[in-house]
Amino acid sequence: MRIRGKLITGYFMVALLTAVVGFFGINATKIVNDEFVRFSEDEMPLNQALQELKFAGLRIVTSTMEYGFLSRQGKEGRSGDEQKEEKRILAAGIKSYDNSFIRYEYLLRSHCRARGVKRSIDPIQSSGLELLNTSAAIVSLIEKNGTGSELRELKKKHEHAEQTFLQAVMSDYEQNRRDFTVSKDLTNATMWDAKHNIEMLTISTFVLALLCGILISASISRRLTRLELAAKKIGEGELETVIDIKSNDEVGSLATAFSRMVGDLKRSRDEIVAGKNYLNDIIHSMMDALIVVAPDGTIQSINGAACSMLGYDEEPVGEAFANILQESPFDELVEQGFMRNAEKTYLARDGRSIPVAFSGSVMWNSDNTMRGIVCVAQDITERKHAENMLHRYTEELRDNNEELKGFAYIVSHDMRAPLVNIKGFSRELLDVLQELDARLQGALSLIEEGERDRINTILRNEVPEALDFINSSVHRMDVMIKAVLKLSHLGRREIRTEPVKADELVHGILKTMKHQLERGKVTVTVGDLPDLVMDRTAMEQIVGNLLDNAVKYLEPGRPGKLEITAEQGDGKTTFHCRDNGRGISHEDMAKIFELFRRAGRQDTEGEGMGLAYVKTLLKRFGGRIWCESQPGEGSVFSFTIPMQGNLNGTS
Repeated sequence: MRIRGKLITGYFMVALLTAVVGFFGINATKIVNDEFVRFSEDEMPLNQALQELKFAGLRIVTSTMEYGFLSRQGKEGRSGDEQKEEKRILAAGIKSYDNSFIRYEYLLRSHCRARGVKRSIDPIQSSGLELLNTSAAIVSLIEKNGTGSELRELKKKHEHAEQTFLQAVMSDYEQNRRDFTVSKDLTNATMWDAKHNIEMLTISTFVLALLCGILISASISRRLTRLELAAKKIGEGELETVIDIKSNDEVGSLATAFSRMVGDLKRSRDEIVAGKNYLNDIIHSMMDALIVVAPDGTIQSINGAACSMLGYDEEPVGEAFANILQESPFDELVEQGFMRNAEKTYLARDGRSIPVAFSGSVMWNSDNTMRGIVCVAQDITERKHAENMLHRYTEELRDNNEELKGFAYIVSHDMRAPLVNIKGFSRELLDVLQELDARLQGALSLIEEGERDRINTILRNEVPEALDFINSSVHRMDVMIKAVLKLSHLGRREIRTEPVKADELVHGILKTMKHQLERGKVTVTVGDLPDLVMDRTAMEQIVGNLLDNAVKYLEPGRPGKLEITAEQGDGKTTFHCRDNGRGISHEDMAKIFELFRRAGRQDTEGEGMGLAYVKTLLKRFGGRIWCESQPGEGSVFSFTIPMQGNLNGTS
């Protein structure tokens, strides 16, 4: 028989006995509960109703006496209101008596039907009726102003009726008490029988269950003990242990499984040894330096690459890892569990410092204790050398850039002096030419007409046109020099970031453009703009240039529309300035952000540097600007500004 069948048989017997105990216990509990329910629903309300009936009768007696007392006082000049109140109380007492009698009569009949007995309520009914009649007679006699002898006679009858009523009530109360005693004795007997039966069945069940357990466990434990001893030997590494248990139950199957497991363990051990050797070969052939550190901080294992990097001829197993890694990251490693590509410094055997990219991972045992730390390091000496060279070249490039900006500033500044002289002398030449023309007008009459016309053409057309060309060229050159100076100054100004309310900033710029907007009949829509942390001056210049361009290049004869919106996401704020102006062709789109380059019709004032200036500003902040446009329909200029963490603090 299999162990499962044995256990099921034993448990079934225990369950059967438990069911018998439960059946008798439930049946006894039901009997006790029924008796208690009957008592709580029958006998207790019966006694309560009897008490209420008694108190109602006594209330009638008291109210009758009080009424008679107050009536006699009323004859002596006392207030009649108290008589009326007492008469009302008497009437209420009679009504309460009737209700109590009806309830008690109903409960008594129910009690008798439940017990199958007969009891009469006539003594209480007749004595109570006599009590009511004598009370009514006393009240009637008082109201008729009867004699004192008549009143005393009725009072005696009333007292006799009271005694008779109380005796009848006490008689029923005693009978109820006797019935209660009988019920209590019956309940106690039932409870004792139930307790006795349950105790006997419990003892029997315990004994039988104990016997079943002993027999079944004895049949299993002997073989399990042999199996346990064999398992301990196997656990200690004695894989040649033979398990000699032959039976047709689960223990026999378990012994057979153990025998198969021993064979599998032998094969697994051989595979693990081979795998370990293979892994060691891989570790020692790695290009990166690998060191396994024990929980006490000593080197547990090290590969050839690490020995070669550090200059060790023999593996420094057992030495302190702190002698190699100058800044120990163990606390951080244990807290986080791993570390990747942290720049650390290894100390070679000859004292050299070797910069490495350090990665580490903590190995844990099954009980959450640290087993060790695997450390992998890559020599980054060449990379650090390249980074140092790149840093040096960057510094040199920055210095050259500063020198170039300074040179541009100086050259642009010095070039303005000759231009001012040219402009001044051209104006003076124009004045001299006008004076010469005036002086020659008298002498021209003496010259031939052809020569006179030629002189007038030179004095009034050719020379003024040449001087005007000189002035316009000087003015254009001056504008270009100012643009170069402005861009040079942009590279030198320090960025000062501060909280900026973009909504207030845009409305402030629009306020300064009020006359331009009214002249162009421009409708402006400003969306919900987010707050920024930004250089306020730079932001005003960016937005001001874009809005000025949008108004400047609106289509004449068509009401203008401007819309400024913004959204945030991906670590940046993106603004959009949308207009319904003349638009920009695809061919001109590539050059609008170049210095001194303008697109479309040249019918408006401008130097061609506004968008180039905006692009330079945004580039300095790590942002960018682009345009989407359709000729004749309008343009959308969009630009991005990194959020606070991405802003550069200086140029």
